[in-house]
Amino acid sequence: MRLETLMILLAALSGPAAALSAARPDGDGPFLVVIPPWRAPEAVIRRAGGWPIGPTDAPFATLAAGDGPDFLARLRSAGAWLVLDQAKISWICGDTT
Repeated sequence: MRLETLMILLAALSGPAAALSAARPDGDGPFLVVIPPWRAPEAVIRRAGGWPIGPTDAPFATLAAGDGPDFLARLRSAGAWLVLDQAKISWICGDTT
């Protein structure tokens, strides 16, 4: 892949990611936690004091819950790239209500 093509692709993908990450997650969970592929999702979530939800993980994300008002900050400190709340998960899945 040429460098110019890669730069265009990164620019196109960075806009939606920046918009999602700028909005602060609300509620108590569950949260969709996006984690780099070189890290173990369960380890990142447990390091933040949370627990994974569900029997399976997506390649870059998993659902998680945790206690305390600083759980989201702890997830980011533990290595999460992005944390989305229920409203954003519903929007990604096509819920327009």
